[in-house]
Amino acid sequence: MRVILAANVMGYFDEQMETWKGHVGAKITCMQFYETHPARNFVRGAKWSLTPTGGPLNAALPTRAGHSVSRALLDFNIARATESFTEAGAYQVETEALMRYSGWHLLGTARMGTDPQTSVVDGYGQAHDVPNLYIIDGSVFVTSGAVNPTSTISALALRATEHLIENRRLQRIPA
Repeated sequence: MRVILAANVMGYFDEQMETWKGHVGAKITCMQFYETHPARNFVRGAKWSLTPTGGPLNAALPTRAGHSVSRALLDFNIARATESFTEAGAYQVETEALMRYSGWHLLGTARMGTDPQTSVVDGYGQAHDVPNLYIIDGSVFVTSGAVNPTSTISALALRATEHLIENRRLQRIPA
């Protein structure tokens, strides 16, 4: 199972930012550290999302995960984000290495592919080994990107539904 890990780096500024105003969600995103770089001791990277904190109450709520994993990727990006806030003038920077409520998109438990020896479902989400079982969610992804997978999951669901409708008379019915 793949879990998207998240860290939180928060900068405190003298200037009032009023981060509780406006829409919820990323206001600015950065892909500078997204790609694999040979000098780092991990593959892939991370997408940064500059997001409002939701005000003092949200900043005070605990979100620490309370455990550690082999996390060179997170540590690298936490260090870069800390540098960014410091350079932007933050007088204090707080970090949360693993957020308790992170990992919102579970991915990779039922790999999609053409070979039943190396995958669980075919290109339409139909299980290789179980007739009429379709898996249409993020678990069919072999890997994940740095963006929300919901649109891709929706497209796969539409594709699988159209396939089911077109081939409804060919479905195997177990005895």
